Amino acid sequence: MSEKVSVLFVIPVRGVDDAAVEETQRAMDAQSYPQALIEVVRIEYVSQALGAHAVALNAAREEATGEWIVHVEPGVVWDSNKLERQIRQVQADPSLDGCIHQMTRRSENGRSVSVGFVPLKTYGFQIGCLLHAPWGPGALMVSKEATTQAGAYRSVDEVLWEYAIRLIHRGLRLGMIDDDLAIWHTDVATRLGKVEGRRVLVPEGVRHRFLKSYLDRCGLEILFSDLTLVSEPDGHLVLAGLHHRNDDLETSHTICQAVGSDSKAANYWHGVMHRREPDFDNARGWFE
Repeated sequence: MSEKVSVLFVIPVRGVDDAAVEETQRAMDAQSYPQALIEVVRIEYVSQALGAHAVALNAAREEATGEWIVHVEPGVVWDSNKLERQIRQVQADPSLDGCIHQMTRRSENGRSVSVGFVPLKTYGFQIGCLLHAPWGPGALMVSKEATTQAGAYRSVDEVLWEYAIRLIHRGLRLGMIDDDLAIWHTDVATRLGKVEGRRVLVPEGVRHRFLKSYLDRCGLEILFSDLTLVSEPDGHLVLAGLHHRNDDLETSHTICQAVGSDSKAANYWHGVMHRREPDFDNARGWFE
């Protein structure tokens, strides 16, 4: 092991206490990977300032000099062999551009949920990354070359999710470590507004504009590049479902209409869309 790892540690100056920052730092200091090969690029930013998170990430990335890049945030605590495990995996398979691992999301009340790879393994990377953020913060180790090709972080409502989509859609090859190598304390993320709240039945509008832009230009050949497409109408209905999940009812409705009422799946999505408007009579008709 002789490859340098740059850790982008961006810290909001308000909204998170020192204890969370110190806990994350201690976990980095306790890594089994040689400390001489770990470069921590620590950048502070004002969380209330528009686009400040993306600016801080870009500043940290430009300063990084390692062959591999990892991002971490306050409230994320790594297993002591996290970096060593990831380096060993990418060294064992030189074709990989990076790797990810599972982690546990823990709320303030002590409830724990696994942040794993079920969507990625079930639906493939292309679709899985469009359902929601495909991995937790700090789980990705990616080559500096891949980040250079992907470009800068963008000032959107979900900076890391958008960047993950961009990496995957550029053909990033990732290895997966099925072991849980971190705990993500989401009480910290919630205070910073980085954890989605409860989804509403009747949406006020499109949930994520950046996601809509990807879905609007995502052809079936890209969407199903790592899966078998049963039929073109079914592929379009998967796209309708992704738009629907993003609360873009109008686009989902247009796709269902184009597929036609001969498709039971199209009628299902059509009915759900009208139920969420809410237009009960119209929804009942499509469900029947």
